[in-house]
This record gives sequence, C-alpha cells and structure tokens, in this order.
Amino acid sequence: MSHSQSLISGLHGFAMALYLLATLFYLLRHILSSTRLGALGLRSVLLASVVQIILFIGRFASGLPLFETLSDYFQLSAVVLAMSYVVLCFTKRFYSAGLLFLAPINLLLILSFIPNEGLSISQAAPGHGYLFLHLVSIFLSLPIFCVAFVSAVMFLMLEQKIKSKHLSGLVSRFPSLAVLEEIHYRSIYVAFLLFTFVIFSGAGYAKMMTGHYITGDLKQILSVLSWVLLAVFLNFRVSQGWQGHKGIILSFAGFASVLLLFIVGLT
Repeated sequence: MSHSQSLISGLHGFAMALYLLATLFYLLRHILSSTRLGALGLRSVLLASVVQIILFIGRFASGLPLFETLSDYFQLSAVVLAMSYVVLCFTKRFYSAGLLFLAPINLLLILSFIPNEGLSISQAAPGHGYLFLHLVSIFLSLPIFCVAFVSAVMFLMLEQKIKSKHLSGLVSRFPSLAVLEEIHYRSIYVAFLLFTFVIFSGAGYAKMMTGHYITGDLKQILSVLSWVLLAVFLNFRVSQGWQGHKGIILSFAGFASVLLLFIVGLT
C-alpha cells in the first residue's frame, strides 16, 4: 500500500471514529439530559463530514481516481447524509434526531470498510459514463431517502405522543408535525428525481452492454416498481390531498421497495 493510500485509509478511519464519538455523545446527552453533550455530538458530526469532504477534494486535486470502488460510493452517501443532518439542525432544529441519523451513517461507513472486489470502474470500460451516472444517482438518492425515512419516523413518534397527551423526553424536542411533513415530502420529491436518473442511466448502461434497454433483470424490475410506487405517492399527495399520517404510511411502501432493491443490488 502506498503512502497516499495509507493516509486516505487513516483519515477514513478518523472520520469513522468521530462519528462513533458523536454517537456516544448523543447517547450520553439523552441519558444525562445535557445539552452540552448534544452540542459536542453535532460538532463531531460536522468535523467528521469536513474530513470526508477534504478527502474527496484532496484525491481529486492530486489526480487520484474517485469512485473507483463500492467503498467510495458508500463514503459519498455517508457524507451527504451527515451534511443533510447538520443543515437540518441549523435550519429546522433537528438537534434531537442525532441518533436517528447516526445509525444509517455508521452503517454506511461500516459497509464502506468491507472489502469488495466486485466493482472496479475503469474510464476506458464500455458504458463507463452511464455506469458512473447510474451509481452516483443511486448513492446520492440513498441518503435523501434516509432523510425522508427518519423524518417520517419522527412524525409518527411525535403524532403518537401528542395523541396520548404524554409529550415529554426526546420526542418533545422534535420539530413540529408540519415541519417534519414538509421535510419528508421534499426529501421524497428530490429522491424521486434522482431515482429517475437511476432508471434512465441503468437502461442506457444495459443498452451499451447487451444491446437492449430492458433485459428482464430482477434489479430492473424492482427499480421500475420502486419508481412507480414513489410516483403514486407523490401523485396521491397532490391530487388526493394525502397528507399527514395517511401520506406518511403510504410512503413506507416506497421505502421498502427501495431498500429491497438496494439489498438485491449488493448481492
């Protein structure tokens, strides 16, 4: 392993350690009810994401290949999700959702450290442009889907507490139902647009490799099914006024199909 590769690996490990430290801070924050620990957790997330961004910029500036393995794409998803959380904290007061965001962030980083030789992208390979766009679209849509899912879970938790008239603890510090629903809908909409790029770039790559846009592959079938479910949700939300609890529940069908597609894609 070269010196530059060792440095990159070390910095990735440092970022992972910061995210785990942030998780510890948030756990202690909820146990001890200390806002100072929550602030330290947020700063750790911010510092970890900055380290990851610097790594991407440094690799690009030094001429090292970007997005050459599956690990790079998981790192991309993790940093996008982390920065989304930081932005939501400063704009929508999502401070109390730290653990809900750090769970998928840590999972993505763990996946990025698992050796995978099945994906090695060469710019000279046939259909490289389509494959690059396809993978980037997938791993950009993934953290946005995570934002939508977390905001949906927070909405249901807060709604249940309000109905039971026992609003206290962690849930009492969530943003309002209106804010959570707004974030949920906007996240689904952005993820749907990105997922549309996933569909078209995947079809283009299939055409380059097989001569056919549609190959009957299980991943293609699940992709189209997921896209249709999300399109139905967005259409019903506008045309039928499916907002609030009903819209949140319907969106979980889309989440489930996307998760299944992701699992199938990794196997």
